[in-house]
Amino acid sequence: MPIILPMATGDEVLARFHALDAHAISGEPRVDVLPPSLRDRAVRHMERMLHLLGCEPAFLFKAVTLLDAWHARTGILQEDLLAAMAAAVGIAAKDCGSAKAVDLRALAEQVRSAAPSFAVGGVERSEVTPAAVCRAERQLLMALDWSVHLPTLSTWTNLALARLHRLTGGAYRAQLSWLHSAFAAHVTRLLLLRRAACSGLTTGHAVAGVLGCGLLAAGALSATSLALTDSQSAALL
Repeated sequence: MPIILPMATGDEVLARFHALDAHAISGEPRVDVLPPSLRDRAVRHMERMLHLLGCEPAFLFKAVTLLDAWHARTGILQEDLLAAMAAAVGIAAKDCGSAKAVDLRALAEQVRSAAPSFAVGGVERSEVTPAAVCRAERQLLMALDWSVHLPTLSTWTNLALARLHRLTGGAYRAQLSWLHSAFAAHVTRLLLLRRAACSGLTTGHAVAGVLGCGLLAAGALSATSLALTDSQSAALL
């Protein structure tokens, strides 16, 4: 698979991505109410919703980034999570040209179809109405200051690989193409399921780690070039 090149890969684009990363995690969140197991289930159900809407897998990264940024900036209560999931999916799907028309009634129905064990905080699935999803959409937009085009694990990966491709004059095309289509695509999805961005690990920093491991695996970097011992290199891979 060829490397996906963004429209631009200059330093100004890189600076903009870093600024948006900081914007996504700024704020004073309430006590964390999205434990890993709950967030994992939320992401997987959002993935099914986007599939039903006809969206490509990359749009899951956008939907989850919006949900995580909302929680990081203002907090999401467990009883609001189902409507929040539908809102994030709906906003992400609006950018998907091949997606079916985004209908609030359909989003509410899809999120209500989650397994009964998914219900949290005593919320009844019947309470997730089109009006509730509409309110959640507005809350999300206000929490993010209407800035919904945030860099994701997917877009960061595309930008980083495109910059590497151009900076090296195409000398590592084969390794970078493998990294994009096989290694990074799999690892970033696992990372999306397991960890939300935070001040200690922004989306851009997470991708840097993924690509560093991928370049080692592809043979484009050596352990010594990163000052790693053999045992440390083995642990990373």
